[in-house]
Amino acid sequence: MAWEARRDVKHVGFIVGDVHRVRHEMLHATTIHIIVGYVDIHTHVLPGIDDGPASLEECLAMARAAADCGTATIAASPHLRADFPDVHVHELADRCQALREAIERDGILRLVSGAEVSVGWAAEATNERLALASYGQRGTDLLIETPTIKLVGIDRFLYTLQAKGYRVTLAHPERSLEFRPLEAGEQQAEQGV
Repeated sequence: MAWEARRDVKHVGFIVGDVHRVRHEMLHATTIHIIVGYVDIHTHVLPGIDDGPASLEECLAMARAAADCGTATIAASPHLRADFPDVHVHELADRCQALREAIERDGILRLVSGAEVSVGWAAEATNERLALASYGQRGTDLLIETPTIKLVGIDRFLYTLQAKGYRVTLAHPERSLEFRPLEAGEQQAEQGV
C-alpha cells in the first residue's frame, strides 16, 4: 500500500485512495488540538440521491461501518453532473445537516458537505455554485470527478479553478485515460492537483 505524505499549514496527513489519515493541528493561542483518525473525502452517503443509500438507516449503517474502521470524518460528496438531475447544489447543506444530526446524535462520526463535481458542471457553474459544491461550502477545496474520456485542455481548466483559489482533488484518476500514464499524474501533482 503506497502512502503519500502531504504537508501544508493546517495538517499533516497520509492519503490512501480517497481516505486520508490525518493529524490536524489547530493552533489557538498556546493550545494545540490534535484530532486523529481517517478522513474519507469521498462518500455517497446522503439518502435518496445519486447512487448512494436509499434510506437514513442505510446511511447510518455506512457511517457506523466507516467509524468501526477508524474513520473520524466523512464528506458527503454526491454527484453534480447532468445524469443526476435530482442532485441540486443549493440543497446539499440542508441534506447534510439532516444527516449530520442523525449521525452525531448517535455519536458515530463527523460529517461535512461536499460534492463530486463533473468537469461539465464546473465549467458552467457560477462562482457561487462552485462555492456551494466545495467542502464545507467554504469555497476553498473542490473534488473534481476525473473524466473517463480524454479532454483537451483539462489541465488549463484545472488551473483556472486553482486561479480562483480552489485546491483541486481529483476523484477516481485511475479511471481516466488522461491520468493513467504515471507521468501525466505526476505532472498534475507538481501543479498542485
